[in-house]
Amino acid sequence: MSENENTQRVYFVRNGNNQIKIGYSGDVAKRLQSLKTEHGPSVELLGLLEGGFSREQEIHDLFASTRLGSSEWFEESEELLKFIEEHTIMDVPPSKKKLRNKQTSGGSDSLNRQAGLSASYKELSEAYEAAVLFGQEATQEFKDTVELVKTWQKSYDEKREYSEKLKLVAEIIESERDDLVKKLEVAQEKIEKLNREVGEAYGQGKVDAYREMIDKPLNIVKKAS
Repeated sequence: MSENENTQRVYFVRNGNNQIKIGYSGDVAKRLQSLKTEHGPSVELLGLLEGGFSREQEIHDLFASTRLGSSEWFEESEELLKFIEEHTIMDVPPSKKKLRNKQTSGGSDSLNRQAGLSASYKELSEAYEAAVLFGQEATQEFKDTVELVKTWQKSYDEKREYSEKLKLVAEIIESERDDLVKKLEVAQEKIEKLNREVGEAYGQGKVDAYREMIDKPLNIVKKAS
């Protein structure tokens, strides 16, 4: 095995569709993060093996019958799960199917090193899922705020429209009132003229009584305006 492959690991990860990817990387933590970004937070690390490309290809050939096209993804099967259980050196989280640890030819030092990596991967996975959940909550809170602002804006627009209508009605009433007063004043002038003509024909006493009868409603209208 080359010096480069000594630093590489074959990894087994499972997505939300119960498909298992068999790949290799020199930085499994970074690769796992990339897979979670690409396929969602449901991606979980099932196990690790020492080795690089050649070891990966051996396992690909071993499970070729369940391979999905030419990809590195394979259908989940009892045989593949058993292989992971018997040959990998880390456990999945407690809520999932547990795979027992098995010491490899690297010795106890290698196992301890791998166990430390396993704990780091689990912490990274939990931190990523927490960040995703926080982002979803923040997004929903932002949407709720936008809807509230829209409601306020609608209420403001309705009140402004109502105020403008009231102003228009007031202007119409004011205009009609002024027009009515002018018409009454013209009518009063005509009545005065008629009173004078009646007075000349029938006497001032009847004119005064008639004027009082006419002036009364006119004065009421003027006071109301």
